[in-house]
Amino acid sequence: MHFMPTVAPPSTCSGDATGEPLRRWRRAMEYHFAGVKFKGRPLGTKETRCILDVKLDRSGRTLEVPHLDIDAETWPLLRNLMALEQRNPDAAGSHVTAYCVFMSQVACTAADVALLSRRGVVAHGLGNDGEVATFFADLCKDVVFTVDEPASNYLRATCQELEKQFQRNW
Repeated sequence: MHFMPTVAPPSTCSGDATGEPLRRWRRAMEYHFAGVKFKGRPLGTKETRCILDVKLDRSGRTLEVPHLDIDAETWPLLRNLMALEQRNPDAAGSHVTAYCVFMSQVACTAADVALLSRRGVVAHGLGNDGEVATFFADLCKDVVFTVDEPASNYLRATCQELEKQFQRNW
């Protein structure tokens, strides 16, 4: 796994966003049924430095998410990084927490994980997609995070754009 949150923000950090207050991210299958495509992005390219480099394409119809290899160490690592951010918000920021909130809501059912696996967003060697979904769903329990604060949530504008796309197609 590649992380650089304490060195630099994700390359897709969008800054300020305006508009409606945010709600939860929708599940991957909800976005899929609304015409949003998911595309895994390989790590280590100029545009994809780390797993935090989530990006919505210009059309607003394809969410490009860096590939995440999931193993037994993934969950403790992500939780520890979120704990570091929670304890040191000024020094560490909140990019990993924003990413984890995103993934915990987008990939919270077995069907979501199956879709994301087919699209190259996640890969796992764990028991089954349901087990991975349970881990994602539980990932951010007891985490304090303000989704409407642009300084805390680098994915805020992406969430708003996806919601607009979702509403247009329903």
